[in-house]
Amino acid sequence: MTKESQKLIFTAYILVGLAPFVLLQGKDVDTAFTLEQLQEDLQQMRRAMEGMHPAMYDYISKEDFDVLFDQRFNELNGSMELEDAYRVFSMLMARMGCMHSSVWMPLGYWNNLSGKLFPIKMRFVGENAYAYRSYSETDSLPAGAKILSINGKTMKEILRDLKTVISADARSDQYKKFRLGFRFPLIYSLFYGHPDSFDVVYQKPGEETARKAVIHPVPTNRIWKNMIEPRDLDFDIRNDKSTAIMTIPHFDYYRDHDKFFGFVDGSFAEIEKKGIKNLIIDLRRNNGGDPFCAVRLFAYLAPKPVPYFSKPYGRYARLAEPVPLRENHFKGKLYVLIDGGGASTTGHLLGLLKYHKIGTMIGEETGATYICHDAKNSFLLRHIRFQVSVATGTFASAVQGLPQDRGILPDIRISLAPQDIAAGKDTVLEHTLSLIH
Repeated sequence: MTKESQKLIFTAYILVGLAPFVLLQGKDVDTAFTLEQLQEDLQQMRRAMEGMHPAMYDYISKEDFDVLFDQRFNELNGSMELEDAYRVFSMLMARMGCMHSSVWMPLGYWNNLSGKLFPIKMRFVGENAYAYRSYSETDSLPAGAKILSINGKTMKEILRDLKTVISADARSDQYKKFRLGFRFPLIYSLFYGHPDSFDVVYQKPGEETARKAVIHPVPTNRIWKNMIEPRDLDFDIRNDKSTAIMTIPHFDYYRDHDKFFGFVDGSFAEIEKKGIKNLIIDLRRNNGGDPFCAVRLFAYLAPKPVPYFSKPYGRYARLAEPVPLRENHFKGKLYVLIDGGGASTTGHLLGLLKYHKIGTMIGEETGATYICHDAKNSFLLRHIRFQVSVATGTFASAVQGLPQDRGILPDIRISLAPQDIAAGKDTVLEHTLSLIH
């Protein structure tokens, strides 16, 4: 495995929220385990969950978890395939309802896999899956096509299975579907294997007629290379000079505060200089990051100094004090674009905006609530070497009355239609601009 391939896979792991572990170059993945080894590893994982996580029973009672654990424990047997064991372990972890606590395959599993993966990248709207683009150079489906079934299984059945292993805060369905937009080929293979071809039944946008297609798999490295659509910080002023659009794909600038602070400070200085009255901040697919970055943005938007966090959390302790407003503080009309990809720190920021009635939120419910658990501890299980992460701390924004078991809700709900996906239209942004004008 080349260093370039290692860097590619590591970057993809970080950006789609998989546990960051050292790459195990050249390490073979064991596939045979005794019953005792499997049981020992499941017990190791449970001890870690109970010993590390600060709120393990927020979304499942201890009594229900005990029953679930016993069921999963009894499913173990010494002849299990690695993929079968993964489903047992990851389903148990996912039921806890914490996006920062997860289980993933040994990294060497993907390094050594020759690869026969589903070649279509999808977007999920409601309970439906739509073709977005193809990982293959030869096989594809029409953009915006509604996928009805794959190899005889309905998408409803497939989604029901795959969502059971996705860790999400409060077990958010929105966040699970967002994650599957990236991970679908990988997780599909862990449930249904690596067939030589895929029989797909689909409907073209605007049609009721079911069509059939046979498409062929792609190797693993093709998925890694194209999984992420790189986006960077962006600031754009529309031609009418009255509206600015600020795009923030993530707050993950832990080691580069200067880049993020410079972008935010410079953007608001230009807004002030040019007298811009309308600001659209695009936080869709923003998976979170450094609270100090989110606070920098909040300091330009809050109407008065208010706390960011509800309590003093470690190195973020000062964020429990009122956040001073920044020079060039924005006084115009704010519109914030949100979706199921909004997670972690993004949930904190949006919770504050919602609580203090700052701006209008447009799009879909976020995958994050105003509270999350992080400061995760990552380790390998002793025998199977599954990659496990367990959150060790709680972080809540300084709000009251917002539901802990729901994401941040939009003021105006808009979802992409199949025709929008096919045409590459950004309906949410277009609707927001129409509200302004």
